Amino acid sequence: LKEPGLMKFGHFRCLFMVPWAVLFSLHLIADVQGLEVLRIPNLQGSSEPNKDVADAAITSCPAQAVPKPAGIDFPAWVDLKTGQNLPCFQTYGFDFKMDLALSCLTSPTVGLKESRAIYVIGDSHGAHLLSAFQYASKLPVFWLAWAKGGWDDPIKKLEAPLRQVLSKDDVVVFNELVENDQEQQSYRQQVDALHKITSAVGAKILFIGDTPKWPQDPKICLMKMTPGQESPCATSQELSMSRQLSRKVIQELKASPDVFFFEAIEHYCKQGRCDIFIPGTSAIGFCDFDHMGKAGSAYLAPFLCDFLHRNGLAP
Repeated sequence: LKEPGLMKFGHFRCLFMVPWAVLFSLHLIADVQGLEVLRIPNLQGSSEPNKDVADAAITSCPAQAVPKPAGIDFPAWVDLKTGQNLPCFQTYGFDFKMDLALSCLTSPTVGLKESRAIYVIGDSHGAHLLSAFQYASKLPVFWLAWAKGGWDDPIKKLEAPLRQVLSKDDVVVFNELVENDQEQQSYRQQVDALHKITSAVGAKILFIGDTPKWPQDPKICLMKMTPGQESPCATSQELSMSRQLSRKVIQELKASPDVFFFEAIEHYCKQGRCDIFIPGTSAIGFCDFDHMGKAGSAYLAPFLCDFLHRNGLAP
């Protein structure tokens, strides 16, 4: 620990409360026994939802997210026992590690797949969605990820293993953080390459709208806030959405019947305002400036589950 209350995972800095901070924040989290979630009926996709499928979703989706945060939240790609990144998160990508990449995308019995599956790939903004998908669907969820800017042309390099594992009606979730015009152009190239791979086998692509980026580390905002009021990290939903340059690329593909888009940010904001807390609780859902922790990600599961069912992406 190089700074009080700060733990480093790879190159990411995530919320870690030391004893002096815990005493301050216990009253904020003591009442959180679970993450009660209310569903909304108007989830939007790129195709009209099937009514029979939508009706079935009412009883098959989780009513609550499972984790019960205790003041410390970590991203899904971190091994809590060692504090190190899990093998399927490689900071600098999978060059010279294609065997590892393939193993991350397959079951232990390579080549045998009993059902369609969900594949979550991308930089850390893909990886932080992992808990959401694991709780949202009974389909197998495979994943691999890398650090933002740590790997050039990832989809081109992953083309062979993706073609090996993907089959009809599989769902590929591809998310990367895009912050400038150069990254937007690179992202467009990756998306186009991925669409060629998925469309060749009849698989689907699902893009997830990004969550807010906070002006300060949530740890700092927690120390400065007044209980019962917005934290200093609070920002507007409109501003957060305007910063998501990946949206322009996704809009170009949304007309394709095999491409879907799920808006995540609206589930973390109320009346146009976004804050670091999981809505309806005093639990922090984010571990740093722009990454969800496991609980913050799992909170999204019931909404995501409804979306998958309504659009025929999950049984």
